[in-house]
Amino acid sequence: MGYVRRSGAGFQNVPDTFHDRASSIRIPNNWSVRLFEHSERSGASVCVNAPGDSDFSNDRYPDGRSLNDTVSSFEVFTMPNCGDGGSGSPNYPPNTPTLRSPHDWYVAHDGRAPMLCWNNNGDPNGDAVEFFAEVFESARNAQSGWTRETCWRPAELDGGYFGYQWRVKARDVRGAQSGWSEVWHFNKDTNRKQAESQTTHNKPEEAGDDDVDRQNRFQERYDQLL
Repeated sequence: MGYVRRSGAGFQNVPDTFHDRASSIRIPNNWSVRLFEHSERSGASVCVNAPGDSDFSNDRYPDGRSLNDTVSSFEVFTMPNCGDGGSGSPNYPPNTPTLRSPHDWYVAHDGRAPMLCWNNNGDPNGDAVEFFAEVFESARNAQSGWTRETCWRPAELDGGYFGYQWRVKARDVRGAQSGWSEVWHFNKDTNRKQAESQTTHNKPEEAGDDDVDRQNRFQERYDQLL
């Protein structure tokens, strides 16, 4: 048994000893609290108005998962509806994706662009999300377009042996976008041995008598035309 108390508006993570253990909440009149599945206001969330809820066992996040014993952070509002003016839950942007593979500064030796993958870190409102990946400010650029997938291979970069950098952002079904992820890099190199080339410089032939005579005749003809 135990509890976490906050006497004013604001956000906080629950202590480690109370992580994923909340089963009820009491809220002062005209206040509200948004409960989050993960720390730092991340993951699914639900808004609870005063006077609160004495039993989370039948409560659900918007995606249908149980609220009971899953809360890791919360935000207190000194007004109803978690600051949304009564129109419903405020829409928070999706959590920023984190890059997964290949590792930063990966080198591909087959001349093909690698498969770029990232983690779906969810949405505070439990909304479905999609992603936009891009190779940018590189020798050649590419974009995935908005996609529900968490991997993308920029095939249009195949065959170019350059260095590239890439990043990803997320968007929920209501149009809110996360910030960009961190930037990772990859290179493409054939790893082939370059054949050594030698340049042979031939010694110019010395002018012979025929060449001198030919030049003299050309000069004589030129003089006649003057």
